[in-house]
Amino acid sequence: MNCGGQSQITRLRCEQLDVEFGIVKSKNGDQYLAYNVTLPGGAPLKQENLEHRQGLDGSYTGTVSWFSWRQGWGQIAPDSIAALPSAVQQKLRESMEAAAKAKPDKTPEELLYFRRGDAEWSLKPEEGTKVKFSVYTDDKGAGAMNIAAAE
Repeated sequence: MNCGGQSQITRLRCEQLDVEFGIVKSKNGDQYLAYNVTLPGGAPLKQENLEHRQGLDGSYTGTVSWFSWRQGWGQIAPDSIAALPSAVQQKLRESMEAAAKAKPDKTPEELLYFRRGDAEWSLKPEEGTKVKFSVYTDDKGAGAMNIAAAE
């Protein structure tokens, strides 16, 4: 599997996924094996590619709302929703509408999703940490990437 330099893909469901690959015979010649499995066009099998992540221009600031070390993801409250690109604002509205339908007794917040891998290695994304980041949209909504401690 070509994972773009990542050691492994965890918890990805790759059913009905179009891929490209090479074929080689095994050492003893009794089997055919696939090698260099990629997405069509040679894109590595990275979670970002599977979710069709589209990075957007700009740098923004916000505060880590919460982060789960066990699950490896959390959310950031941007300092200004209005400063975010319109595509991100639209995805946030859609997420809030879905959250309001799922839990009508709870008021949803406009928060950006992020994974541990979206942050600088040295950053400890604890609640209340001020951060700077860029944004993206993908199949799941809007998120933050390239996250670093705010100066």
